[in-house]
Amino acid sequence: MNKGTQTTLLEIQKRCKKLTDEQLEDVLQFLIELEGKKEMLSGKINVGLDFDGTLAHQPDKWEGDLVIKGKPIDGALQFLENLCRDDEIKVYILSSRSKNKHFKDVFFDWLKKYNFNEELAKKISVVPSKPPLHLYVDDRVWKFNGKRYPTIQEVKEFKPWYKENSNEGK
Repeated sequence: MNKGTQTTLLEIQKRCKKLTDEQLEDVLQFLIELEGKKEMLSGKINVGLDFDGTLAHQPDKWEGDLVIKGKPIDGALQFLENLCRDDEIKVYILSSRSKNKHFKDVFFDWLKKYNFNEELAKKISVVPSKPPLHLYVDDRVWKFNGKRYPTIQEVKEFKPWYKENSNEGK
């Protein structure tokens, strides 16, 4: 890090101490969007992945943002590895859990538990909000085609893939 960058970072740290939590969240959101735009401008394909129900099996019982009991969904870690191996792709993990600043550590511990390549894991960003994305993979998505929104009935009857053949949620 050069001296000018170091001075700028120290100045930012001083100014951030004076910010409210809400203002800090705004700064964080801005930086996430800036990172995503920078990646896209550099030619990267930004891909966002949800966690629960997309990479890991949905827990039977919710125990909090920092408790992950779900095992990887078949093919999820291989898909994640393939994304990370492609230098044209930048991977973001987006989860409601990500609002907890400690989720990032828990997520990487989960990857380690299932022997995910540690060098590839360094290419993944866990973020609390959505940067500009080329594609978002999630278990709770309605694919909008530019013409048709879901009906109110379709909204009410929507089920993620793991509940389609069960009576859960009824």
